[in-house]
Amino acid sequence: KCSKCTKQHVMHESMHPCPHHTTYSQAPFTMDMILTSSRRRALETRTIRPQSSTMRSWTKSSPLSFKRSTNVAASRAAYSPAVLPSPEGFELSAALSGDQVRSNEKEQLQGLNDRFASYIDKVRFLEEQNKQLEAEIQALKQQNLSQSLQSDAYDRELQDLRCALEQLHKERAQMLLETDHMDEDLQRLRERYEDEARLREQMESAIRGMKKGKEGSLLMKLELERKVQALVDEMDFLRQNHEEEIRELLPFCSVILFLIQ
Repeated sequence: KCSKCTKQHVMHESMHPCPHHTTYSQAPFTMDMILTSSRRRALETRTIRPQSSTMRSWTKSSPLSFKRSTNVAASRAAYSPAVLPSPEGFELSAALSGDQVRSNEKEQLQGLNDRFASYIDKVRFLEEQNKQLEAEIQALKQQNLSQSLQSDAYDRELQDLRCALEQLHKERAQMLLETDHMDEDLQRLRERYEDEARLREQMESAIRGMKKGKEGSLLMKLELERKVQALVDEMDFLRQNHEEEIRELLPFCSVILFLIQ
């Protein structure tokens, strides 16, 4: 039966398929190929008579497999034991044989029609699978493209991070070098500070010594000034005494000079 018009179409060499089925020409097996195969099988079935003791017809068992059934009634009618027929019996036998052939042809055409319907169902199923596979392939392509774009972005970001890390390593090495130089400068400054501290200590010690010497010098100066003052006073006293003695001796000197003269 056609799934659209709900009519049963019997495939025959003088008939055409349902027009609703023309939409399946895009399937992997086209409609023309299926029709040609069906017609060829129908012609072969009509022209070739079975030589064995049984006649075989095809019946549908599944969308992908078919089994052969034995037409027992046909074989019995065709090969039943009998004597030489009369003309009436021959005509009757020919009529029965023609009816049997037409019945077999109908059964075979029905089987072909069923197979054709199963082919259409299979084609439809394969089309749906193809659509699903195409959708999955497209989704995978989009996913791969997205992953590729993300991978490129990650690679660029990773490259930037590597460059930044390398720059940081360079800056760290430069800072370590500058730190070493600063440590050397600090060590020199520390040594210089220690030298200056020792020199300052020596100077302070000398200043303390000089202060002590200054105090001693002041004391000595005071003592010397006191002695000088004492000597000056003594000298003044002696000069005054000497002058008094001279004044006292002048009259005597005058008398002595007068006497000498």
